Amino acid sequence: CVALEPDRPQAWNNLGCTYQERQPDLALPAFKKAHGLDPTNTDALSNLVSSSSALGLHEDAVEWADVCLTYAPGHPDATYNAAFALLHLGRWEEAWKRYAPSMGVNEMRRARNYHADRETPRFNLDEFEPGDVCVVYGEQGVGDQIIFASMLNDFMDLGVEVIIETNKQMEDLFRRSFANADVFGTLGEDYCAWPAEMRIDWKLEMGALGEFVAPQPFRTGRYLDASPTWRAAWRAALKAADPAAKLRVGIAWSAGTMGTCRHERTVPFEELKPLMGIEGVQLVCLEYTDARDTIGGAPIYNPRLDLVNRNYDITAALVDELDLVIAPTTAVVDCAGALGKEVWVMCPTRPPWRYADYLGEDAMFVYESARVFRQSEDHEWGDVVLDIAGRLKRRAGMLS
Repeated sequence: CVALEPDRPQAWNNLGCTYQERQPDLALPAFKKAHGLDPTNTDALSNLVSSSSALGLHEDAVEWADVCLTYAPGHPDATYNAAFALLHLGRWEEAWKRYAPSMGVNEMRRARNYHADRETPRFNLDEFEPGDVCVVYGEQGVGDQIIFASMLNDFMDLGVEVIIETNKQMEDLFRRSFANADVFGTLGEDYCAWPAEMRIDWKLEMGALGEFVAPQPFRTGRYLDASPTWRAAWRAALKAADPAAKLRVGIAWSAGTMGTCRHERTVPFEELKPLMGIEGVQLVCLEYTDARDTIGGAPIYNPRLDLVNRNYDITAALVDELDLVIAPTTAVVDCAGALGKEVWVMCPTRPPWRYADYLGEDAMFVYESARVFRQSEDHEWGDVVLDIAGRLKRRAGMLS
């Protein structure tokens, strides 16, 4: 189409969209061409925000968002993607201001309402009174809810009485971890009875807690508590599977979805061979889908988390019984970090915002117990895995 009608901006924009997921380096010039042909085309401008950020050009992404917003104030996609670019850059106070207006940008960011006769007001720090009750509701995926939950205790310290609405998968874990809050696992349900039975003054999306308590990047220790019962069960299972193990190490290799750069974030299983067969090390599969075919005969204990992931409390208990977790940029990193468990992250060259190197080359936002091992080249995992394997061998050797 662009060959037949090279002056048609929408054709160039559509071409960029076809490249966006797998080849953002080709998408960016296509979107720039569309913008050059029609400087007011907000579709192209919004796509310039997302493609720039996907390439690690976060400053450029913010600038493109500002241009887009001059033509379309409040544009949800532009504000949403600019918020994450700003988070990546460590400009959190600005980021949260962009994050809030983007509610509804996708199915995982749907605004909730808790009154039948009126709209529940969004939390306002200037108008709230100590003792007011605010429903903080989850959004995004499991990892996002876990990392955003790092700010719940600071929010409650403001004097707010909190009700947490999360999905059923996270209900038990959050109820135990945030004992001062009521917790309901009804997120995603169109109707639930409990709001009619409780006082509710405000609502707030969980990702926006930072607007009130995290103007600057931070790191913290353990804030989730896993089930003692499930921990004991996993402890027995791990010991039965390998009684002689000195070091029990969780391992995952899959990360992301088709829409969140899975091809860049996932580590091919065959690349992990240097981690296998280390004396004294029990590898434990932390994959969230059925990995039996992938593992085959490899020396990895597979507890089949794909069968129990409907209750993330069970997964968290297993992670809490491990000595170390090794994983790409996926939710189990958030789980380990929130439990204060040592986690080594295999990180691509252009990672999601929380893995930015703002706090140091081997650090990530929020989790003190995380150490990041970064690719030096796109799609090249060899050096990362060899570095981790060497450290793992030394760790195991010290325990033998």
